[in-house]
Amino acid sequence: MTPYTPKATDRDTFPLLKESVVADLAHCEACLAEREAEIKRLKAGGWQPIETAPKDGTWILVYTPENEEFKGGHSVATWAMNTWIYDGMCPEEWPPTHWMPLPQPPQGETT
Repeated sequence: MTPYTPKATDRDTFPLLKESVVADLAHCEACLAEREAEIKRLKAGGWQPIETAPKDGTWILVYTPENEEFKGGHSVATWAMNTWIYDGMCPEEWPPTHWMPLPQPPQGETT
């Protein structure tokens, strides 16, 4: 392999390359910070804002607060057809506000 020989034009392109690399690194650091915050939030468990819920068909536990027509409570739900699907509630009128992952089933249980 032939070693690289610097050219006169390298002086002109190096600052642009350096600026691009620095910007890419800053973007990567920001993405990493977001992912670390998400991992911390998920490890903490508990109720999370519905805006952070998965919309990939995963079944989750949702919470709908009490209002004048509905006592409030929780249900198992999934996102489908551009809305939350869960029994006993009308998502358009009483949308869920929070969610959490479903717990793992008991170990050793069979059906």
